[in-house]
Amino acid sequence: MIGDRIRNARKAKNLTQSELARRIGQSQQNIQQLESGNVKQPRYLYELSEALDVSFDWLMGKDRHSEFRATPEQLASMNIAPGPHIVQHLPLISWVQAGARNETAHVPESNEYEELVPVTKEYSSSAFALRVLDDSMYATAGASFPDGSIICVEPMQQAENRSYIVVRLDGRREATFKQLVVDGHRRYLKPLNQRYPIMEATDDTTVFGVVLQIMMNFDR
Repeated sequence: MIGDRIRNARKAKNLTQSELARRIGQSQQNIQQLESGNVKQPRYLYELSEALDVSFDWLMGKDRHSEFRATPEQLASMNIAPGPHIVQHLPLISWVQAGARNETAHVPESNEYEELVPVTKEYSSSAFALRVLDDSMYATAGASFPDGSIICVEPMQQAENRSYIVVRLDGRREATFKQLVVDGHRRYLKPLNQRYPIMEATDDTTVFGVVLQIMMNFDR
């Protein structure tokens, strides 16, 4: 809500409602009405964004990834910590696209992916993201990858015992997602959900990358 954003930004700058009102030539009552949610979009929003040192898009709720420019000391006084820095964006592709990849997988064009996913780790140019489409990697304890979550895959990472990997099984078109379990010279593909069977990896099993991050959107 815009009133909440105004209140948070005002407190981050250690301003009272009266002080903010004076800076933009309005009354303290107008600021109070704004922060309480009784006024949705006043004509002086640009003046507010300048006085509060925030972007107009952030104030309007249009830029969720942008933060108001408060100092660490101001954030600490509000019990708020800066979020992780977005390093780059990965293309969100389909499981069929993932299964069609090879060692020289090209970077998808804009019409070949669903969206770009912001990530907080550095990935190679061949990295990609996938949306989990079933509950085979859901667990009630420990690491878990629920249906609908997004996994970030690094093809340049070497898969090791207990790595979470994206693979293509023999004769399949689509890639799948499992945990790699190495037992001597044998490799197994383990789902975290015990309702699904463990499979042994064969020489025809192709590993496309290691999962390094997971994220979940709750508005889908």
